[in-house]
Amino acid sequence: MTRLKTNWSSLATDEALPEVFATLSEVIGRRLGIWQIFDPEFDHTTLPDPLQGCWRAGETTPLNEDQQTIADTLLSVIQESKVRRPWDISLPAEFYQAVRREDTNGILAFQVTTEQLLAGLHLYRGNIVQMNAGEGKTVAGIFPAVLHALAGTSVHVITANDYLAARDADLLAPVYQFLGFTVGAVLGYMEDDERRYNYQQAIVYSTMRELGFDHLRDNLKTTTASRVQRNLEAAIVDEADHGLIDEASTPMIISGVPLGTRSSMTKVKKAITQLIDLQKHVTQGLADQLNQPDTSLTHAFQVLCKLLLAEPDNPALEQHWRDNPRRFREIKAAVEQDHAGLTSDLYYVIDTDKRFVTLADKGRDYLTRILGPFYDGRSLEDSLEAIWSNDELPLAERRKKAANISTRLARQYNLGNQVYQMLRAYLLLQRDIDYLVAEDQLLLIDKATGRPKPDSIYQHGLQPALEAKEGLPPNPESETLGHISVEGFVKQYRSICGMTGTAIGSEDEFQQKYGLPVTVLPPTHPLQRVDLGYRVYLNNVDKDAAIVEQVSSSHNLGQPVLVGTLTVEQSQEISHMLTDKGIPHNLLNAVNSDTEAQIIKNAGSFGTVTVATNMAGRGTDILLEPNLDDKINERHLQLTEDSLENDGSGNQALEHSLGLRVIGTELNDTPRIDLQLSGRSGRQGSLGVSQTLLSLEDRLLSLHVDGILKMSKCRDTDTSGRTYYSGEEIDRHIHQVQGNVESDAEVQRALAQDYASVLDHQTDMFYRKRREIVDAGGLSSGPAIWDQIAQERAFSLVSAHFQQVTLEDYQTQFDQLVEEVELDYGVDCSPLRGCDMNLLPRELGNLLTAKMTAIDYRLGEKEYATAARTLYLKTCDDLWKTHIVALQDSISNQLLATSEHRSAVALYIRSSFQTWDGFWDRVNAEFLPRLLKYSQGTGNPLPLIQVNEEVQTLIADRSMATAAGSTGRN
Repeated sequence: MTRLKTNWSSLATDEALPEVFATLSEVIGRRLGIWQIFDPEFDHTTLPDPLQGCWRAGETTPLNEDQQTIADTLLSVIQESKVRRPWDISLPAEFYQAVRREDTNGILAFQVTTEQLLAGLHLYRGNIVQMNAGEGKTVAGIFPAVLHALAGTSVHVITANDYLAARDADLLAPVYQFLGFTVGAVLGYMEDDERRYNYQQAIVYSTMRELGFDHLRDNLKTTTASRVQRNLEAAIVDEADHGLIDEASTPMIISGVPLGTRSSMTKVKKAITQLIDLQKHVTQGLADQLNQPDTSLTHAFQVLCKLLLAEPDNPALEQHWRDNPRRFREIKAAVEQDHAGLTSDLYYVIDTDKRFVTLADKGRDYLTRILGPFYDGRSLEDSLEAIWSNDELPLAERRKKAANISTRLARQYNLGNQVYQMLRAYLLLQRDIDYLVAEDQLLLIDKATGRPKPDSIYQHGLQPALEAKEGLPPNPESETLGHISVEGFVKQYRSICGMTGTAIGSEDEFQQKYGLPVTVLPPTHPLQRVDLGYRVYLNNVDKDAAIVEQVSSSHNLGQPVLVGTLTVEQSQEISHMLTDKGIPHNLLNAVNSDTEAQIIKNAGSFGTVTVATNMAGRGTDILLEPNLDDKINERHLQLTEDSLENDGSGNQALEHSLGLRVIGTELNDTPRIDLQLSGRSGRQGSLGVSQTLLSLEDRLLSLHVDGILKMSKCRDTDTSGRTYYSGEEIDRHIHQVQGNVESDAEVQRALAQDYASVLDHQTDMFYRKRREIVDAGGLSSGPAIWDQIAQERAFSLVSAHFQQVTLEDYQTQFDQLVEEVELDYGVDCSPLRGCDMNLLPRELGNLLTAKMTAIDYRLGEKEYATAARTLYLKTCDDLWKTHIVALQDSISNQLLATSEHRSAVALYIRSSFQTWDGFWDRVNAEFLPRLLKYSQGTGNPLPLIQVNEEVQTLIADRSMATAAGSTGRN
């Protein structure tokens, strides 16, 4: 391996891979298998007697040649470990061969499977690899990690949580260290020094959250030395479909100080609740019209269209869909084509897929009367333009008036965002589905995993809006210092690959978003799980009774059962039903997630029943109790004998009663999550069974009732006389329904990414430029940067004041230039009057540079370089925060203005790039006055002392505060 590491640049070909893979396989087998005998916690009594005798060397028991080799090596390791690290101890090949011969039961054997080898190869080549649960993704990830590390590439293995990152790094450290590679884990509790140390390791295990936030924080640092991360080079992502697809547009945000007040949110809440009450009166009237016998078909069609826009989940509407499923598609199509004439009576319009809400004219007018202007800022923008056009006012007075109007305009747009977020809180998000409230805290729920996200909050004002809705003290929104989506962050890596048990369903998205192909690998062991498909009952009452009946039957046999639900509320309802029937069980959902490890540990035990949300469907391995199937068989025999003795029937069924039984209770929006749930059973070729029990009243099936009812051949009754539908036709129909929903979800993810990608792109450009300044912060390069900025600013000033040069206007234009340069930069440029217009920018730049030179001389070279860099970065960060706020306000206002996504996105993109255009000119325009007035009037150089980043920033803040009153419009 040392030879390969030294010559990897010349061996990085397919011809070298077999040697690398063979070496890795052998090392894995040795370090994860045979080296267990050196673990003090290892139970040596589990080994065959001949191997146990090796620990009794020197006693009367004679040892054969292999045993003597093992005994001698054990003694040698004990001695060497006193002075050397375990991974530095090399053992002879004869020792490993001897152990394998003596370990007749294979207790110490660890054999890398063919599937793991194939997975490692495809991962190294940049694929997303689909592997079944229990097939060893953790070990498969070793191969690409080492191959990248051999080439000198920094490797990040991205896991689902801190526990897995720490576990995997600790478990695999012996393998990596034996090969000469360092390994570390970056975890949530670590401070910067510990993070920096671990990031220096060749292979790093961590989570998307830790890696992403460290990336953001590093890009806010003011010195190169204070960063913790190295370059983002190779990423290996576990549970890749969740991390790279489901969470793609999820923002990672660094927050600053709180903004706004609680009182403003309270006022908005009151107005929105009143608005919702008014709309409820409208929807109630529409629902009543549907029940009137003299309502014509044409009028009923109009009413249904209005109801769909006003309240998509209105009970009267849902009942109509169940009675006339085909009508839904017709009405939805009519609404999407043209709904302008349908909204005159409505206060707001809800997207039919509940993605966003838009105010109608009536709602805007109502809220404007209560809250004041919040929607249309054109009048204030016109006033602002008029002020800047009034050349009769002195520049300082124009700036003062403009600042007042800009503040009013910002407040108005912020109020618009509060209105939009409060509408979302009340109309689009549901408690115990999207979030939960526990101990007076509002926690987000990860829909794909069912787990709470305690370290995450809704952004852009939605979190305080939800807190206000739930009666919690609303915490004001904090300013945003840094922002990037998961997709935007992951794309910073040069190489990406990933593993999951359910990738093929998102094959197109992996290719479109990241350019990553998907490879599906066959399992090492043939799948013995029996998938019984779907059973659709007529109503929820029958479905719930069938679930309890199946659980009871399996529990009586001792077969462990996992019941999967979509929401916290559903899990609690099933738990209550099982309790009523006297069936002991464990409940796992976002409310009691702290007990997850123990519940999952016991979920495969004899007779255990577990009710869980999607938490138990991803990232967990349910290990079956040893000899479980034998115990179930024994229980079956016992029950059969008891039945024969009691009534002579002996009819206790054993069919599909071995292994773990998984019962799904409703369809997820994506089939990937359902597959993750069923994949908990049948792990590594074990027996098991899965089935999903549904109802025609379920959310996804309620609009497709007719498609199921017409399949009369699939109709049947269960042992209790309940009617249900099942069979291949039903399975195909449900797959089609779920496929359509998944397609819609892909579209929605793409729509969300339309917005996220704009800020991601601008964030990347901003951080690149900012890093250039930080990295060029030395004494030799600093002055050249500031001189260039001075020349660029001079050119912008001249261009702004002399857009058209005429003899009549020259004096006025030059006087205005003199006024601005004197006011902002403290520089008198009047001697340049009459200068050749082609030379004026350069001469003005020389005046600005001359003043910087004077400041450099007064402060000293080192102090000046530090001050200039700190002031520039602080200016960048302040304007960047303002830019992010402006983008979010733009999104809110576009969505409030139009319910047509493409129009909203087009307006947002145009607005965002107008805001971005000239961003660095604004930075220069803000920075240069601050630098030229830095320590103005002190007369003496500042003391040359070493200060940390926080103190530097405070100094910059104070300097900027003194200059703020004189900086202004570009």
